[in-house]
Amino acid sequence: MSLANKKVVIIGGSSGIGLATAKATLAAQGKVLIAGRSLEKLQQAQQEIGGEVEIYSLDLLQEGQLNNFALILV
Repeated sequence: MSLANKKVVIIGGSSGIGLATAKATLAAQGKVLIAGRSLEKLQQAQQEIGGEVEIYSLDLLQEGQLNNFALILV
């Protein structure tokens, strides 16, 4: 399956299933944005994944951060 010209947003994408999903998305020619609380973990995941991966530090318990995140997705 090709994900060319598609962007996949993965919250919790710095480890586990989220990280595997990000890798699979890139392998299918998709674009990836991973989000999570720890900027350090996101940066490590970005290096591990390789390719063009956007990262976004996000704490879902902070309404302001969630609102800002929603705005970048529009």
